[in-house]
Amino acid sequence: MKISGFVALAFLTAPFALFAQEKSVEDSFLEETMGLQVIRETSKSIDRETKLQALDFIKTQLDGGNKSPEIREVLRDLAGQGSYRQERVDGRIANLFTEVRLRATEYLGEYSKEESAPILRDIIKVEAEPSVITQAVQSLEKSEAYDDITMQTVEKYFRHFHIRKPPDARLAAAVLSYYNSAPEPKPDYIWQTVRDIFDRTGNYTHNVRLIAQQVLAAKSSVSAASR
Repeated sequence: MKISGFVALAFLTAPFALFAQEKSVEDSFLEETMGLQVIRETSKSIDRETKLQALDFIKTQLDGGNKSPEIREVLRDLAGQGSYRQERVDGRIANLFTEVRLRATEYLGEYSKEESAPILRDIIKVEAEPSVITQAVQSLEKSEAYDDITMQTVEKYFRHFHIRKPPDARLAAAVLSYYNSAPEPKPDYIWQTVRDIFDRTGNYTHNVRLIAQQVLAAKSSVSAASR
């Protein structure tokens, strides 16, 4: 069954009397099923604006406490638009929508680390746009995903961007914030990157280097306390 954008918007935003009343189990199931159907229909469109509308619907569901696996899988698909989910028209990628990938990556941060970290790691591995990788790192920090596999993924793929000239300051700041929030003891392999960022006086802003300094200072404090 096809659902128009107008009907979809009305379904998800209109204050139906049924929703204002105490709902039965059947009512709740129907509401959730219809909401998911709307999200799936709009997310599959090749049109950028319709995909953004799907993300608006998803945000409504997440804000209402619905963090179902089905919505997470739609977010996985939207986060890969133009990267690991390519739709071609006349040989050209027709769904290269950075804003769609950016918002989907942000909303994945609403899930637990067990649910979101594998998807966010995949995004970091294939993404070419620094702003989306920046958001993926921020979402990992929000979900408190600090396992060794995840931190190694962040480190490896950040260094790919780190060697570019000029380096991306926002990505560096996000990675440093992620490292700074990680519990102690922090893994040894991150320190060379932190020192490199701090030492690149001409390439990073004062604020970015200040975060690097704070991370290094925390390391010194931990080392001193352990003696």
